[in-house]
Amino acid sequence: MKKRVVSLLLALLLVLGLVPGAAAIETDADWDPDVEVDPGMGVTPIGMPEGEGTEDDPLRIENAEQLAWFAQTISDPTQGAQEVCAALTADIDLENEPWTPMGTDSYGYKGTFDGQGHTISGLNVSNAEYAGLFACVDGGTVKNLVVSGKVSGTTYTGAIVGYLKNGGTIFRCGNEAAVSGSGSYTGGVAGSAGVYDKTNTIEQCYNAGNVTGGSDSRTGGILGYDMGKAAITDCYNTGLISGANYAGGIRGYLSTLAGKITNCYSAGTVTGKTTGAIAPKDLYDGENCYAVTGGVITPDGSAQTLTQAQLLAALANGRENVWKQDAAMNGGNPTLFWQKAEAEEEIGNYVRFAREMVTTLDGDETSLPTALLKWSAQKDAAGYLVGLWQKVRVWKGLTDEELKKLTTEPTGPVDSWSQRLLQLDQNAIIAKFSDTQKQELLRLQTIMDEKFQTMNTHLEQKINAETEKEYNDANEAYVAALKEYDAAYQDCCKYIILQAVEMKLPLGDYFAELELVKTIELPDQTSYDCTEAFSQIEDGVYYPSVTAIKADGTYAAPTEKDVTEDPYTRMKPVTGLSWSGAIAQWTGKDYFTENQAYKLDLYVVTGSGYQFVKSFQVAGNVTQANFRSAFTAQRSYAFTVTAIADTSLNETYGLHDSICSEMSPTYTSSSKPSTEWVEITSAAQWMEIANTEDVPSDPGDSSSASMQEIEWSKNYRLANNIDFSELSAADQNRTKSIGSKTYMFQGEFDGNGFEIRGLTLSNSDSGLFAFAGSESYIHDVTIVYPNVYFSGTAAVLALNNYGVIEDCAVIGCNISADISGVMGGMAGRNYGIIRRSYVRGGRFDSNTTTATGHAGFVGSNEEGGLIERCWTSMDVYTQSDYAGGFAGLCYGGTIRDCFALGNVSARGYSGGFVGRSVYSGNVYENCYAAGVVTCSAEGGHGFIGGNRPDSSFQSDQSEGIRNCYYNQASDTETSNYGATGLALSGMQTEDFRSKLGASWSQNEEDNGGLPYLTGVEIPVPLKKTPLEVTIILAKYNTQEYRYERFGEEIKVEVLSNGNTRVCDVMDAAMEQALLTYGYETTNLGRYVSTINGRELLAPNGWMFTINDVLSNVGVSTATVVDGDMILWYEGMTQNHFRAPRVEELDAGFGDWTEISSESELRALAASQDAEALAANYRLTQDIDLQGAEFPGIGSGSAPFTGTFDGNGKTISNLTIDRPGEENVGLFRVIRGGTIKNLTLKDAAVTGGSLVGAVVGWAQVSLSKDSMSGNVAGLIGNVHVTGSVAGKTETGGLIGRNDGKTDPETSFSVKNAVDRCSFEGTLTGRTITGGLAGRNEGTITMCSTEGSVDAGESGTIAGGLVGENDGEIYDSHADVCVHAQSSVGGFMGSGSGIVKRCYSLGDVSGGGYVGGFAGSISNVDTAVSAGSVTADGSDGQGYAGGFAGHLGGTIVGASAYITVKNVYGYCADALPVAGRTDYTQTSDGLKQALAAMTLTTKDAVKERLKTLFDVDYEIPDDAQKQREEAARAMEAQIEALPEADALTKEDGDLVDAAKAAFDALDDETKALVSESMKTKLTACVARMEELRKEPELPENPAERFEKLMELVPGKKDKVWNTDGAAIDAARACYDEIDLKQLDKTQQKQVKTLYSQLTAAEKTFEKNRKAAEKVEAQIKNLPFDTPAEMTLAHEKRVNAVSKAYSKLPEEQKSFVDPENAAYLENEVLPRLKELQENKKLIQDAEKLVKKVPAAAKIKASDEEKLTAALEKVQELQARSLPINEKLEKNLQESKAAFDEGMQKSEELRNLISQLDENHMDKDMAALYEQAQDMFDADKKLFQRFTTKDEQNILKNCQRALKKNQSAAQKVEKQIEKLDPDNVTTKTAKTVQKAWDAYWKLTDAQRTFVDSLLYEKLEQCYNNLP
Repeated sequence: MKKRVVSLLLALLLVLGLVPGAAAIETDADWDPDVEVDPGMGVTPIGMPEGEGTEDDPLRIENAEQLAWFAQTISDPTQGAQEVCAALTADIDLENEPWTPMGTDSYGYKGTFDGQGHTISGLNVSNAEYAGLFACVDGGTVKNLVVSGKVSGTTYTGAIVGYLKNGGTIFRCGNEAAVSGSGSYTGGVAGSAGVYDKTNTIEQCYNAGNVTGGSDSRTGGILGYDMGKAAITDCYNTGLISGANYAGGIRGYLSTLAGKITNCYSAGTVTGKTTGAIAPKDLYDGENCYAVTGGVITPDGSAQTLTQAQLLAALANGRENVWKQDAAMNGGNPTLFWQKAEAEEEIGNYVRFAREMVTTLDGDETSLPTALLKWSAQKDAAGYLVGLWQKVRVWKGLTDEELKKLTTEPTGPVDSWSQRLLQLDQNAIIAKFSDTQKQELLRLQTIMDEKFQTMNTHLEQKINAETEKEYNDANEAYVAALKEYDAAYQDCCKYIILQAVEMKLPLGDYFAELELVKTIELPDQTSYDCTEAFSQIEDGVYYPSVTAIKADGTYAAPTEKDVTEDPYTRMKPVTGLSWSGAIAQWTGKDYFTENQAYKLDLYVVTGSGYQFVKSFQVAGNVTQANFRSAFTAQRSYAFTVTAIADTSLNETYGLHDSICSEMSPTYTSSSKPSTEWVEITSAAQWMEIANTEDVPSDPGDSSSASMQEIEWSKNYRLANNIDFSELSAADQNRTKSIGSKTYMFQGEFDGNGFEIRGLTLSNSDSGLFAFAGSESYIHDVTIVYPNVYFSGTAAVLALNNYGVIEDCAVIGCNISADISGVMGGMAGRNYGIIRRSYVRGGRFDSNTTTATGHAGFVGSNEEGGLIERCWTSMDVYTQSDYAGGFAGLCYGGTIRDCFALGNVSARGYSGGFVGRSVYSGNVYENCYAAGVVTCSAEGGHGFIGGNRPDSSFQSDQSEGIRNCYYNQASDTETSNYGATGLALSGMQTEDFRSKLGASWSQNEEDNGGLPYLTGVEIPVPLKKTPLEVTIILAKYNTQEYRYERFGEEIKVEVLSNGNTRVCDVMDAAMEQALLTYGYETTNLGRYVSTINGRELLAPNGWMFTINDVLSNVGVSTATVVDGDMILWYEGMTQNHFRAPRVEELDAGFGDWTEISSESELRALAASQDAEALAANYRLTQDIDLQGAEFPGIGSGSAPFTGTFDGNGKTISNLTIDRPGEENVGLFRVIRGGTIKNLTLKDAAVTGGSLVGAVVGWAQVSLSKDSMSGNVAGLIGNVHVTGSVAGKTETGGLIGRNDGKTDPETSFSVKNAVDRCSFEGTLTGRTITGGLAGRNEGTITMCSTEGSVDAGESGTIAGGLVGENDGEIYDSHADVCVHAQSSVGGFMGSGSGIVKRCYSLGDVSGGGYVGGFAGSISNVDTAVSAGSVTADGSDGQGYAGGFAGHLGGTIVGASAYITVKNVYGYCADALPVAGRTDYTQTSDGLKQALAAMTLTTKDAVKERLKTLFDVDYEIPDDAQKQREEAARAMEAQIEALPEADALTKEDGDLVDAAKAAFDALDDETKALVSESMKTKLTACVARMEELRKEPELPENPAERFEKLMELVPGKKDKVWNTDGAAIDAARACYDEIDLKQLDKTQQKQVKTLYSQLTAAEKTFEKNRKAAEKVEAQIKNLPFDTPAEMTLAHEKRVNAVSKAYSKLPEEQKSFVDPENAAYLENEVLPRLKELQENKKLIQDAEKLVKKVPAAAKIKASDEEKLTAALEKVQELQARSLPINEKLEKNLQESKAAFDEGMQKSEELRNLISQLDENHMDKDMAALYEQAQDMFDADKKLFQRFTTKDEQNILKNCQRALKKNQSAAQKVEKQIEKLDPDNVTTKTAKTVQKAWDAYWKLTDAQRTFVDSLLYEKLEQCYNNLP
């Protein structure tokens, strides 16, 4: 393994050019034919051929030695012999000696090599990178040559030429050698033709050798890979072409469309992933080309057939001397005119097994070898000797000479200890070592590993070097380490070799050799059927040889040279078939390994024979298979076995290598007697059994039995009732299903009469038992009130039953199935036996229209399945077809003595008992259905679903229906399908019971009078009771990031059967008009998206708690009881889907700590106290951090966990410079903290890893117990401008936005980033994003603008996010992005979700470059608009308008599509994706990719407008160039030192920057930022000052005197620009030692020093005066002049006055930007406000007249309208109004609109009221109106008229009056007794009767109808 690692490493280094000597060698040397060359190959290169080496007088080569000399000469750059010409004068046999290909890639052959019709045989090239007779032909010519032998290579492999380039030519050449390539480009004649302008030519050539390509190959019979312009003309192939990837009979792959194939044919078989007879399907450019398959000739791609003569004519096309035909040659197919006649050829070249046409599993046709061997006749042969050969493993020991050489010190790089070790079986040697020897070898290997690690370290340093010096230093260290590593490696190899010799071990290794197994002498014939010969020999793969027998009967013994690489495989049938229990066994083939296989066919044994069940395939080293999972209870089975030596043959064509075995003995499946029991006492224990892992039972033995097989074969028994509602959240998210398809439940489960309660089943479950096997026995258990939500085939008790189920019950089950699946109340699919079991009550609901097989008991009764003495009363409601009251679909089983009571409502073709008989063979006996069937479409029937016209199901539905009945009320079909329809009353009789048989009972009291099964539980309806549930709604305020109540509490009354779900409560609330809600159907259940009109878009949605506890199950399965409270809340990414508690909705905001100064903020940063870091903070002032660096708040050990509310304030000039640290930002680490409503202006942040201006790392904490225990943070409404730099995980806002998911519970927690932005420059190296470096959380409604640069070696960079494994919604990036690889305008790479996002910036990089993403696989609705540039410097160069690499799913079922509605700007034929994971063959996929491609700017603009309502014009090219020039200019200026730090040495830099700026046009200058232009101006001015400064003497006193000339005198004014001179003088003075001066000098210095101190005092005075004014400017109480109001007038005037009072020299100390801000923006805005003062004041007066929101009423409409119009007039003129007044106005308007809307609804109700007709219906209308009025009484008093309010009052009086009158009559009626009406009581009856009829019509409606019936009965009974 170590050698392989090293080899791969060195290969990589060579590719990268990092190993010395790897560069191409160039030479201008002339060839000197007299220079000697060294031997280096198997053939000794001696003897220079005759000739001058020119085209007129070529070297004349006559033997192998001269050819070897020529090869070395032209391959040596020092010889200058690249263009020497040569010609063969004889055939040459190289005798299989190793051959080094002629020429090299960098020094290819340029001359002419003429074979003159001769053959080079015995060519042996092994594992060369450029493999062939010639390694590379660079513009040269090879012609008139045939080669044979074997050639293998690693990259460029061809028998004649490995690599043909620069207009090279191969003319009239043939290959008969076997060619194999392990790498990319493999061809029979040439491996590859290179990419250059000149056309490479291959003409009049053929290939007869087998060509085999490697794992990623481009393989062709003539040419493997055409990189550019290869012209292949008049060529043919008869060899077998095999490639793992692209393969063609003539050419394997085409890089461009410039190449051409003309007048060619191929008769060889082609196999591979993408193939074609001439070239692969999608890469074909042939003209006049033909395929010969199994003797059938067709034009390529056509069904037309031709004769051999027609093929010749078509190829010749009127030309002479190109093609010919000879019946004795090439099977009669055309050959080339230059080829020798057949009699001159050897037989072996044309020995082939005949082929037959077969159809593949995909429906394509191809040919395979048969046992019929064919060959061409040889002249003068009297007969032939056929040989059958096998490859055997042979040990080859070293010779004495090799042993002697083995221990001598190596002489050079070609000869080394490691090379010698390759000759030996080193594993066998080490196995013989003693422990001491192994310890020593381990020591040497440890040293080698250490050297390897050192070498790797230097290699990484070299790759990551940022400067030339770093690179050179690292490279030097790396080269030295590489040498040390190689020396250590050689020491290891040397030790192994020397120890082996010393131990006198047999040294050598195993090699594959051909062995002659059988020979057959034949007369003069050219074919032989080998079938009989194969039957006489062992199994195996055989290779043929044919040699001639002379007339005298003698012949040459066949040798390996005669063998053809065209094998045939023959095996005998498998024997020894037997059973060991359910395990099938057989006698395996001795030589089979895991690379071969056995095919097993399983059959059911019936009275009439064998019925096929299923096929299985196992590995060839296995001789048994466990069929338990395929068996059904109480059936008999047998099996057959077929051996498969070539598994690819079987997979591709469905063909085997041997005939099928005989049938095995019979085995009968049955349940085993139960002896040992495991008692189950809790649901948690059940979960442990269900979630048993598929791991070996013996950890030390991987072949030991699986723990699932062991645990799921045990016998279990309930010891008590168990309750699944008590499970933890983690368990609720694990599967509850026991058994799998591989390891079914094969034990006994005894419910012991106990109950299972609180069961919820969803998509991780399939029923309590997923697979109950043939030996299983499940009985005596009752499942009470389960709730089920499934999206696939499932059931409550068992998904798939192959065993026996008896005496089981499911009671009160609710099943929801909104996605397709076969489902039933008891079982999903029954293959086995179910007896004496029932489903009592409950309801099956499904909204899907695509399912089949929904039923009250079993979804599908499969072939052979038996169900007897069972019943169901479940109602079935589905929108699909083929639903049944008892069974959905039946495939050939039996149902007897069963009944269904439930109603069935379906779309169509459904029945009261069975949905549909799919196949024949079903039996229904003594069954009835009493429910009513309702179908919205046709096909409903009382017993079995009707015949659908377009169905292929069984047409005769009556077949097998015996003595079955249905409710006549369901008669909708003309046919009764063999069942009898009866009225329900007709079923409630003893006569009907007797028809059903002795198993039935009947009486009037039980089962509603319908028959029931004797000895089985009698059906009893579930009792229904009323319950009341409270619903509270909470909405989420995304501005304040907190929950608020949404409406009033809702009380819902529901009639419950004991199992009421949340969805039932919501449906009831809708029916009672208490709320509205909408949901989408997903595979997880109902996803509630809308409540009372508030719609949430995914991933957000409405979520719920029950009694303040977050439910661990969904709305379709969670249950409630009387008195429960459901809180529905808006679960959003911003609140992490966290549920509020009810009391939280009414609570305040908590305590806040206010921060108003820099010192307070720094105090928070200095704290490590957990309590302080968990508090709530609010900014009350803008803070400027200019000056000292900010350390950051929180840390990894003490993260910030509280709330920081920026309160709309700004923190300016945040500076952090910590390039070596991690977690860098304003907040270093937060965990669950909230940061909101904050602006960072002009931030400059530098860090190492996890770097962001706001947060370095936002951590989360995940709870496995409950989602309420999750901790995550929020960054909301935070905006940043400035620059951020880091190395790893760097973002403008945040370095890493964390998120976690627990795989066990599926709980997830994610930090949220919402409505945030970053504008500026970002630099990084790895994982760099404009907003976030790495996102594992959620990002919503965010944006970025500016640039992201990860450098020339950086990876994973994006405009918004570097790496996204989280979720991003509704965001965009307008950022120019650059990196080496994985770079995109929006994101770099990642597998997370992206929805409704777009990018606008340009993108550039080395590879994997995309306009939107470098790599992406999960995206919905996205557009990229920027240009894309990839230079390929990463070695890949994948670039796409949308993505560099596009993964995921584009077409198919909508539920599985992950890439949709995306578009990329693709200019200049750029593809939408540089690389995809798709094989682009389907039309749908091509159309989808084409639809993504936007080729014009107008198309991009339209798409952005349509999808995002964005008005965006893509800049034209000139504008882009100007922007790029401006950015480059800014970078050049930014690189300059600040002006006050300049020295004279910086002059050249300043001059260059000024010259570059001056050279820009005005439009480009305008794009340069003002700050950069200001800096350049300051630097230029400062440099001018520096240059004016005189040269200063070295003596400090003299220099001080000179410097003081520039310092202002005591009476001079001091300006800001004098600061540098003053500082320089002060610094110089500090150097003076007065003691060293004479008195005169001392006096002079002191005088000057007095002048200096005076200047310093004046300078500081002026600075402070300016600073005071500047602070007033900065602290103006508005962010921009546009926000200024007249309330600020006094403050602005004071600032203006203070500034104007400054003398000019003091004004020079004010920052020019602040001064310009005051003079050019603030004061003009104030003037504008003053000019419009009256207009503003008038508007404010009107606003003040508008009542507050709580008091506004309908009559205030005129005031409100006048105020709004006046404010709109101000807004149109960009004039402000008092902020508080404007807020009040908006609140009043909102209240007015709400009042008008609600009052209109109430008014509509009031208009329908009539107090004079107040009956019961009118009362309901009144109560609705009154409830609405009372719900918001104060509002309606203000927005309804007195008359409307009086109507309500009058209606109330009328209602009370009528109800009172009715109640009096009711009291009279209540005293009456219909059974006791006598003469004595007649008066009381008459009095009540009269009182009733004295009531008005309206009053009578209030009398209870039952009481009236009682009154009427009494009246009719009067004497």
